[in-house]
Amino acid sequence: MNQGPFSAEPLPAENVLQHQLGSVGYRVPQYQRDYRWSRVNVERLIEDVYHGLINHSLTSTQPTVTFLGTLILVAENQSKERDFRGHSLSIVDGQQRLTTLTLLLSRIDAYCFR
Repeated sequence: MNQGPFSAEPLPAENVLQHQLGSVGYRVPQYQRDYRWSRVNVERLIEDVYHGLINHSLTSTQPTVTFLGTLILVAENQSKERDFRGHSLSIVDGQQRLTTLTLLLSRIDAYCFR
């Protein structure tokens, strides 16, 4: 879908977290609120991911979709970090969700592989 200078497309979480551009950094703009998700919000997200994994395992011969919410990212022309050479994306919507998923994946990685 293309509308003027903006384009939008649905992407799997894997494509967002391992961006096809290669090295990518996500930036939370100053106008965004601080991280304020409660335990209930985090538990709800974990339950959604869990149910998506269960649904996938039960129907592994067919593609499954689990909607985890909207994430709006805007590519920046230049990184705000001098030493960063990758692609910089500002998080316009979905900051709480992306931060939570990143923290969860980081913890799982540390527990399982370190």
